[in-house]
Amino acid sequence: MLPQLNDYTQRTYDFSRALQGPVLEMRLRGVKIDEWRRAEVREEYFAKLEEAEARLERIVREGCGFVGFNWRSLC
Repeated sequence: MLPQLNDYTQRTYDFSRALQGPVLEMRLRGVKIDEWRRAEVREEYFAKLEEAEARLERIVREGCGFVGFNWRSLC
């Protein structure tokens, strides 16, 4: 593989290799989570999601005349 690398890809490869040790240690040790901030961010996220869902429902209802649209059932 090394002969295939150019200057740019060699730097990327070297950087990726240099991070393997710290990433392994983080995976083994874990990462501290600020639970209060996590809860705050989740609340913000779900509030924005509700707002986006309401807007999408309105667009589909008023634009297409489709009542009862559920984007989650499209998967």
